[in-house]
Amino acid sequence: MTSPDRASDLITELDRRANPERSRRFSAAQFEVGLQRLESLTAFLVSQPPFLYRPALRISVVGTNGKGTVAFALESLFREAMRGWASVTGLYTSPHLIDFTERIRIDGMPASILELDSLFREVNDLIASLPDGLSDGLSSDRLYKEIFDSLTYFELLTLLGLLLFQSKRTPVQIYEAGLGGRLDATRIARADVVVLTSIGLDHTALLGHMRRRIFEEKVGILSENTQLLFLPEPRYERWLAQELLLKLRSHSQRAEHRPQSSLHTQERPQILVNPRLADPDYLIAGADYARFIYGTLRASLALPDLNAFEIPSPPGRRERRQAFGKTWIFDNAHNAPAMFMLLKGLEGLPFAQTAVVLALSADRRPAPILRLIARYRFAHLIVVTGHGLQDVEIEDVRRWTGIDRVSTMPLESAQLADRISEPFVLFMGSHRLYDLFDRETRLRSDEQR
Repeated sequence: MTSPDRASDLITELDRRANPERSRRFSAAQFEVGLQRLESLTAFLVSQPPFLYRPALRISVVGTNGKGTVAFALESLFREAMRGWASVTGLYTSPHLIDFTERIRIDGMPASILELDSLFREVNDLIASLPDGLSDGLSSDRLYKEIFDSLTYFELLTLLGLLLFQSKRTPVQIYEAGLGGRLDATRIARADVVVLTSIGLDHTALLGHMRRRIFEEKVGILSENTQLLFLPEPRYERWLAQELLLKLRSHSQRAEHRPQSSLHTQERPQILVNPRLADPDYLIAGADYARFIYGTLRASLALPDLNAFEIPSPPGRRERRQAFGKTWIFDNAHNAPAMFMLLKGLEGLPFAQTAVVLALSADRRPAPILRLIARYRFAHLIVVTGHGLQDVEIEDVRRWTGIDRVSTMPLESAQLADRISEPFVLFMGSHRLYDLFDRETRLRSDEQR
């Protein structure tokens, strides 16, 4: 195993790890084996003095769309409620926009690379110091050393996020699931509260081709510790048979043994449904849902009413910048339903004067997205290609969208300076476009000064 001795070693480790998030190659079998190994390693590590801590509240946020919006809103509410305290919230989200440290936040701020690298070395040294053959009953080929070394990019960052929150004794910890729930690495949090945001047909090869099946995969993140399950709409209640709840709670064979939370203990999770009709604006809808969740939980934690608190928008969601005489907009919407909600919220935008910079992930069908774009009659469409993104035929895109001005551009060498004449530019389709959005708007801002 690597023995880190430089601040760059964590970055080196992440670069060499398998990264399905980037390759878009997902395997349920690999996820299941990986989660079992990760759960074993986590159970050992959280029993060690540096990480032995019972937070007041752990929340898992799952769903097809809206996870990040709700997770960021919840973190903002709890941080505001405990203003003046140090290290009160830990937030784990994915993907990141610029730097991987954005995924792991303490009190709203990304962890530093030095802090994460130090934690990586501490965990590495702790595991390396174990006597040969110590594996808590695991077979010799599943020693903690080998497990730690085999973690994927996402699994390693999830583990480091949880351990950082534990080491800093953050009382409120919020984890946004990456994909699904039942087999997602964030299941190691064994949350007291699970929040479902939405169900849509996404990642169907992995999660299933029916919404009910996808729902079961998402709420499969429930554990024996889960006391509350929040649902965004009443229609999801019909899928929650008692047998399903009992099955979900008994799913894990290697439970993390820890004291009960301050929430009421019961045999099965209490189901709470958002009573408000969702606002057409997805940012408002997410904030409203988070207020309902916070309002339900605050009494058990003796926290104040925050109905008047203005929840800030999360990064990368309908982010606007003015530069070079243009309005630049970025949104992390990455599938057709999310893009539909985005465009509904941008109805004041003059689409006929707007250029769209679009990325299509390799694991998604382009047709629903292109059909949606056709409804808005944009002036110009640039499709960004690259590793993990789809290559498209320009004529096919023209036929699907009805847009005459269509071109492609490789992400690695993307430059927009001479390509766009429209006064409005909209980026959507992938978080990987954010670096281009950031670079172009900062460059244009620098040129204006």
